[in-house]
Amino acid sequence: MSKRAYIEYLDKHPELVEAFSRYFATEKQLALLRGLGIEPYKYISKMEANRLIRKLLKS
Repeated sequence: MSKRAYIEYLDKHPELVEAFSRYFATEKQLALLRGLGIEPYKYISKMEANRLIRKLLKS
């Protein structure tokens, strides 16, 4: 599923956003990504945020 379709689907199903919110990136992760020059997409997962952070910090 593309990110766009994923975001659109979750936007239409707020009950799923609530159910899966514990898997979404934390505010700390989002702030760090923004500080590293990346604007994270809506509903980015903790796992994906960690992957991006590690990749950017290695550069």
